[in-house]
This record gives sequence, C-alpha cells and structure tokens, in this order.
Amino acid sequence: MLTSEQLRLKFIEQGLTYQMITSREISKLIELLNIEIEIFNNVLGNELKLKISKFGKYDFKYNHNNGGYIESVFIKVDAFYFEDREAISFNSNGFIGFCGWASSKNAIPMFNAFDKWLEYLKNNK
Repeated sequence: MLTSEQLRLKFIEQGLTYQMITSREISKLIELLNIEIEIFNNVLGNELKLKISKFGKYDFKYNHNNGGYIESVFIKVDAFYFEDREAISFNSNGFIGFCGWASSKNAIPMFNAFDKWLEYLKNNK
C-alpha cells in the first residue's frame, strides 16, 4: 500500500493536474472508493462501517471559466460514530489530502481507491 506522499507524487509523475479532472473522473474515484470501503467493511471486518457521506453542492467547486474542471473537491465519509470526515480532498491550493483523522489501517480504502483511480486515469486519458 502506498502512503499519502507516494500517492501525491504518483499523481504529479503521471502529469495530472486539476485541469484534467472533471466530474466524470471524480465519479469514477467515488465508484472505486465505494468498492474499497465495501471490501474494508466486509472482508477486513472493520468495525467502523465506513460509507461515503451524502454529497452537497459545498463539496465541489468547478472553475467554469476553464471548461468545467475542478477547483476543489471534498469526498467525505461517515462511520457509526462520526459524520463528514475527509476521505480524499482536492484543495484549491493544489494539495491533495487523505483522511488525516485516520490510522494507517483505516486509511486503507482511501489509499487503495486513489491508487486504482490513478491507474484508471493512466489507461484512459
């Protein structure tokens, strides 16, 4: 499993920028994250029972002057004892954040989903 720093570096090494990411790519990331969370909850027997938080308009900002690409996106998760914690964030300053609240074990689905998403982008861009 890659670390958050390694995943950020992989994003850069692939030549990716926010200007290359639209809602379609974010939807794919969410799809992969749902799969990884299901594996984490069921196969690994995690007691948190993570799920992606319901999205609102505040979670996405698009740069409409730049073809509708993302400016910032905040994908959040809920568990049985918390709501709306950061899973993966694309901050407007260019920083990509990964579940700063989570232990290395609880970060597994976010890291795995992002890594698989990068592979998807590499093969489909």
